[in-house]
Amino acid sequence: MSKIAMWLGGRAAGRWLPALALAAAAATSLALGQLVGHGLATSGEPTRATIGLTAAPTTTLAATSSPSPDASSTAAAAEVARAFLVAYASYRFDDSSDSLRRRLRAYDTDRFDTSLALGGDPGLPTRAAADRHEVATAAVQQVSATIQAPDGRLVVVALVSQNVRSDQGTRTSARYVELFLARTAGGWRVDEVAA
Repeated sequence: MSKIAMWLGGRAAGRWLPALALAAAAATSLALGQLVGHGLATSGEPTRATIGLTAAPTTTLAATSSPSPDASSTAAAAEVARAFLVAYASYRFDDSSDSLRRRLRAYDTDRFDTSLALGGDPGLPTRAAADRHEVATAAVQQVSATIQAPDGRLVVVALVSQNVRSDQGTRTSARYVELFLARTAGGWRVDEVAA
């Protein structure tokens, strides 16, 4: 199995589900806190402890939230994510050691590029993949979630399909992949791949 196949088979599918569940729980908690604060969820006055518990998350969320990107900005980020994933999940058995960095450079941040330079190319095919003459092509089937992280980066979850041809035939797989995009002077760029 190639490194890119292992990357696509990583834990990415399960990582965004807890984040969305946590966000839903926080929203429910805030809504309940607003009802309690207005005396609608209980009969009588809310207790001091309830007010303290509901006031803190509201203050914290206001302090860590940044303005949500508009629809056109979100669409632009999704397009960068699509192009990045196609470049990242596609490879040839004879790729050079810096071919992945060159393919991704138009879509990633300086920080991500530096991490690739320091840590090697995780997207390079393994020796076994090279022996089998593997050629992988990728496509993004859908972008299923786009939410803003507390640090201001945009989280994009996409379904990526990968078609691998080799001397042993053809195989196709599909996985969800989670990307964190940062806003740069050049627009949205991929800052992290969660695996």
